[in-house]
Formats: sequence, C-alpha cells, structure tokens
Amino acid sequence: MQNQTKSVNISDKMLAKKQKRAAKRARLEEERDKEKRLRDPAVEAATVFVSNLPITTKRVQLIRLFKDYEPINSICIRTADGQIWRNYKMCREAGSLIAYVVLKDKETAELALALNGVKFKGNHLRITPSAKETLYKAHADVKRTIFVGNLKHSTTEKALREIFSNCGIIDYIRCLNEDDYSAQSMAYVCFKSPGAVRLALELNETILDERLIRVERYNITKLGAEIKKYENKDEKRNKPLEKDGEP
Repeated sequence: MQNQTKSVNISDKMLAKKQKRAAKRARLEEERDKEKRLRDPAVEAATVFVSNLPITTKRVQLIRLFKDYEPINSICIRTADGQIWRNYKMCREAGSLIAYVVLKDKETAELALALNGVKFKGNHLRITPSAKETLYKAHADVKRTIFVGNLKHSTTEKALREIFSNCGIIDYIRCLNEDDYSAQSMAYVCFKSPGAVRLALELNETILDERLIRVERYNITKLGAEIKKYENKDEKRNKPLEKDGEP
C-alpha cells in the first residue's frame, strides 16, 4: 500500500513539473508573439518605450501609470538588455527593466510622452516613441550628447544621473550593453543644453562602481554601430523556440 502511495506521489510530481514547463513555454511563446505584433507599423506608431524601470515593477503598476491614456492594448516588460525575463535573478543582474506599452493609436501615444521624466518608485523614467527611434533621434542631439564607456554591466541609469546632473539638466539617458554576456556597458547622456557637455567631459576617468569611466563627445559612427548590433540581437531573439526533445 505504501509503495502504491509513493508511486502516485512521484507521478503527481512529474505531472506537475511537466505542466509547469508547458506553462512557462506557453508564456514565452506569448511574449514572442507580442514582439512580432510590435513590428506592425500601426502598432509601432501606437507604442511608447519606457526605460529605467525598477526591477520590482509590476504590470499593474504600469497600467496605473498610463491610466489617463487608456485603453492599453498590451504591455511587454523586458530586462534592460531586451531579454524576456524568466526569474528575479535576471532582473537583478540587468539592473533595471524596460517596457513597451501599446496604446489605442498614434495620437494617444504622442500624448503619453508627457510622462517622460516622471518619477516612478524612485527612478526618473524615460518615455519615448520607441527604443530604435530613440537611438536614431540622437543624430539630432549631437551637440547635447556625450558617450560614456567602460561602465559595469550592473551600472544603472540612476547612478549616471547622479553623476552628470551636476553638469546640467538631463534630457534622457540611454544605457546599452555590448552583448548579453559582457561585463562592460556604455551609455549616451543627452542634456537639455549644449553647454552642459563641456562640463560633462571634465568627468572623464571619474570612478564609478570601482571603474574609471570614459567620457567622450557624441560620435554618430559609434551610435550607428550600436544600432546595427541591437538589430542583430533582435534577429537572434526572434528565432523559433525549440520544442522539448528537438535539437
């Protein structure tokens, strides 16, 4: 009788594990589908990109943040380097989260940009039409932008804001990881006024997170390389998911 009970318990545990794996796979496939829908021009136009979100951010909190711009069609939350987060450890290592919030239409999305710079759970959020558009937009901000290199992978936008806010009012900060496994990151800091750039350049070789950071003037060629790198990473992420038992 005891052996039969043990067999039943083992079977139940195995079934529970299979169901858990199936649920996880279904969630990942759903997230992949959301990413594909974001590529639709009409959907992209109605989408706002939110960065510098705390790692504890919940979907319901974003719904409350955008309540004045409802209806909200969908929300995709990712780690700062654009990955679908599977556990809290991934979020902690990324340092912050990003989100794609799909609203009713382009006009509503443009109105929602008024939230750019709002303080949310201690962080100043950057809200723009889309991540890629923000990268290209920097071409127009060349005189107001600096490049910051040799950052730790874990360096947050908040830490950068604390250092460079003394140079002038910051318009936005864009953090980029060189790749998914690199220990080194970089960032672009755009100020409201070009005059702040001169002061920011004086912070070259300042110590941040036990590293000497590199502060340079904005370089269009360098940004173009980062855009291409991110497009290549997107292609890799959008490969079909492997099924259990398949190579």
